[in-house]
Amino acid sequence: MGIKPSHRLQSIKPSVVSSLRERAAALAANGRDIIDLSRVEREPAIASGREPRTDMPPGHPSNPVPDRVDAATLRGLLNAQFERENDLRFPPAQILFAHGTRPLVHALLQALLNDDDEVVVPAPYWHACPDLVRLAGGEPVIVRTAARRSYRMTPEQLHGVLGPRSRLLVLASPAGPSGAVYPRGELEALAAVLGEHPEVVVLSDDVHARDAWTTPPHVNVLKAAPRLHARTVVINVVGNLGFAAGPASLVAAMERYLALGTTAPAACTLLEAMTSLRTDNNAHDAWRASLRRRHDRLLGTLAGLSGTTVVPATGGCHLLADVRERIASRTDIDDDIELATALLDTAGILTIPGSACGAPGHLGFCFAVPQASLEDAARRLSAALG
Repeated sequence: MGIKPSHRLQSIKPSVVSSLRERAAALAANGRDIIDLSRVEREPAIASGREPRTDMPPGHPSNPVPDRVDAATLRGLLNAQFERENDLRFPPAQILFAHGTRPLVHALLQALLNDDDEVVVPAPYWHACPDLVRLAGGEPVIVRTAARRSYRMTPEQLHGVLGPRSRLLVLASPAGPSGAVYPRGELEALAAVLGEHPEVVVLSDDVHARDAWTTPPHVNVLKAAPRLHARTVVINVVGNLGFAAGPASLVAAMERYLALGTTAPAACTLLEAMTSLRTDNNAHDAWRASLRRRHDRLLGTLAGLSGTTVVPATGGCHLLADVRERIASRTDIDDDIELATALLDTAGILTIPGSACGAPGHLGFCFAVPQASLEDAARRLSAALG
């Protein structure tokens, strides 16, 4: 008799996004030129041309790389970013970091959920989120958002899904792969609904907060509704360093979980993060301005494709295109996964199938790539789907 995986693992289907990335890697290994529009390629400090100098020692005024890694200093820099960008303040003991954000999300779910607890996840969502909920024994409750509202969940939708088993709300703003950004008024309205459910914790996914080019500026849920401070965990990233801040007891539980199964981030990851955190705000402003230009360039291309409808994003790095009409017009394509595969094989463009993110019949595009790559991708898209 063969050994069976756990029932939780058996509930997890193979990742479509990971499979496509593996396919793209294999094509690239065989000499194909692949443009990856499935994830962010460059961070603000690099995009602005502020790479660390190699001809000067660390700590030299001409080289922003610090000469050593100090956890207390790093936590101080992270707290300074919270305060500078969101007017939030967290004691150092309430700030936790890891290599990337996925371990932090996993740690939060494992520290918080009991079997059959419900987690509200607005769709479109980060493709790994529902599976991480299931691995923690929880049940994802998917809320379908509408293009006419720029893929933002309404207070009425939130009220309709919260109940006695609700334990966590995942709130991403800006969100991938839709580019949705919640304005202050809508965050306040969502917080009013949460006021009726004091047992529900909020995961504020701020991973793309530094990429927010919205007008008016991006607002974190805690800035809009400070009364949620005692039950909100904010997760963000700088470079390859993920960091979280939240209630002391919950952060301590997350830290205990991480200590059991992960190692500390590598020194190079910590150094990269400290360098970026010390980069001046003008560099980040330039990055956000470049993102808006890239958004407009890709939006124009997608809007000109037959059988494709696209809603302008309101921030972040992503655009979501409705390709259902395009799929229906083809006899060789049945769904968005097959369309994404065909785009990869024929045009060398890697996209995000909407079916992996709760948006079947759609494709997600990340435009946070070098300008030359984006221009090439626009030409290839027009040739393949125009």
